[in-house]
Amino acid sequence: MLSRKQFDILSDSLKWGFFSDDLIIVLSRFTKTRKYQEEGKEQLFRAKDFFADAIKGHNWIEESSSCSNQKSAYAFSQTVQVLSHIETSDKFVEYLNGLIKIIDSILNSRTVKDEDIERLIDFFTEYGKKQLQISEEIFDGETRYPLWQLNRA
Repeated sequence: MLSRKQFDILSDSLKWGFFSDDLIIVLSRFTKTRKYQEEGKEQLFRAKDFFADAIKGHNWIEESSSCSNQKSAYAFSQTVQVLSHIETSDKFVEYLNGLIKIIDSILNSRTVKDEDIERLIDFFTEYGKKQLQISEEIFDGETRYPLWQLNRA
């Protein structure tokens, strides 16, 4: 039986994992047709908001101020896990802003390079894998998911 905290973490993990899957489908369809389907618009806006929240969370750390938005702190921690290969703070923010620009180009029907779409797909593929790992650890009774998440509920 899962504790309430484990259930909450599992629920979030599954939600964001399914979101990643949905977004990969939207982006894959875009690669073929060069336009997004109307039903994919919501996922694209959510992805853009997710990256913007990650930047806000990053700025909270950089500025050493209190974070008034748990969503931003969560998005930042999640993007750090996926983008751990980026070595500097400035490059981290630059990378996220680049992803936001790609999404804006898709939403505004501007030309988007295949490699740019692949960057988004690669991010959400890795993000989905991280979410799956968290879910599997909870089901296996392991506690390697971040300890700060245990204190959420």
